[in-house]
This record gives sequence, structure tokens and C-alpha cells, in this order.
Amino acid sequence: MRRPGGALSAFTLLELLTAFCVLTLLILLMSQMWSAAGASAQEGKRRIDNFSKARSTLDVFSRDVRAGIFRSDLAAFVNDAGAPTIALYTQRPGVGSDVRNVSLVVYQIDKDKARLKRGAMPLRWNDTTDSFSFGNTNSLPMIANVIPEDVANGILRVGIYFVDASGAMSKSYSDQTRAIGITLATVDEDTLKVLSPAQLARLTASDQALPDDPSSSPTKTLKSFWEGKVSSSGFFEGYPSQLRSGLRIFERYVMLPVD
Repeated sequence: MRRPGGALSAFTLLELLTAFCVLTLLILLMSQMWSAAGASAQEGKRRIDNFSKARSTLDVFSRDVRAGIFRSDLAAFVNDAGAPTIALYTQRPGVGSDVRNVSLVVYQIDKDKARLKRGAMPLRWNDTTDSFSFGNTNSLPMIANVIPEDVANGILRVGIYFVDASGAMSKSYSDQTRAIGITLATVDEDTLKVLSPAQLARLTASDQALPDDPSSSPTKTLKSFWEGKVSSSGFFEGYPSQLRSGLRIFERYVMLPVD
């Protein structure tokens, strides 16, 4: 291109450098926006994953409690040795060749895999007292025969506590219990894959990262107790960074059926 007078025109070095800098800034800005959008999408995916597994798990547990058989001559929420366990009789059909409308339901966590399991063994009302704990309020003798099956993956912890008519909370079930609070600590599938066995063991151990005994803070629910632990300084040290958005805590109250 010629300027007036016939002289050739061209971009100067300064103009080229300026254009290059502007283009570089635009590329960096677009890259940051794309990265932020990708991170937001991943966080949203992790959030949806956690909400989905928590909702399905809480729904199953709620149905079991609402169909639960809570009588003064039957045990609930103990194992065959009388220790606290998520186990109860329900009027929901069990799994087996002799399906009945009474079942012994048991919840367990496979801590090595962060996987919640549920088993339901069918029983009959006229079974012997060795298998059905009439008159025994201290233990559930057939609990060892229940075979749990997978319910949900990525369940780090499950805790329950009991609420009486006055609103007082307890870790032990009694005939004064009117509602049950269940608390879940979940992690999404992508985050679960990057946790080492040692990291997973710390999160699933009841006496380490998320202890299930808030007795030092009796006015707190287990959910608020765990959330306090998670928000404490240094909790996420030594874990993958995405655990901050991949770990979620949920809670639900379920009223016991009224006779």
C-alpha cells in the first residue's frame, strides 16, 4: 500500500508489539474464563452427584423407619451383642426365597470403599424367639445372618441420634424416642477416585476426622458438629484440593410411626 506521494506504508514494530500484547491479553482472559467455567461445571457436577446419592439413601432409610416396628417388647438399633447399630424390624418385605412382610433391616458401611450397604432378612411373626426378639429389648439375635447389599457409593459416614418428645437428643434408642436424625457425609465419585486408602481411612474412621460423638457440644446436631469439623483450620490439609467442594454433609429427621 502506498501513502500519498508514492511511499510504501507498513506496520511499525511498535504497532505489531501492541497488537501482539492485546491479542495475548485477550487469549489469557478467554483462557481464564474458560477455566473458571470448567471449574464451576465440575463443582456443579460434584454437587449434583452428592445430592443424588444423599437423597436416595435418606429416602430408603426414611421408608424403613416409617415402616418400622417399634414395640416395648422388641429391640431396635442394637446388634446381637447390644452395641448401637443401625438395625430395626420393619413391615417392608425382605429379600429371600421366603419373603414375608416382616424383615430385620441392617445398615453397614464398607469403610475401605466408602460404600453404604443395606440388608433385609425376611422373618415370620411365629418364628422362635431365637430369631425374633420377643421380650428381648437388648439385642437383635439374628443380625449376623443378614446379608447386606450395596445401596450407595461415596458414603463416608452415617450417624444417627434419637430425639424424645421434649426435643432432647440421645445416642441411644429408648421407648421415649419420637424421631430419628440421620446424618450422612458423602463424597462425589470423581473425588472418591483420587483419595488414597490412607486418606479414605481417616475420613471413614469414627474417631478421627469426623467423630460421631458431639457430647462436648450437646446443643449441636451431628450435622452442625461435622460441619464445624470440616470448616476448622487445617481440616483439608493432606487431601486433594477438590475435596473442599466434593465433601458434603446432609441430615434428615424421621418421625417414628404412631401406634
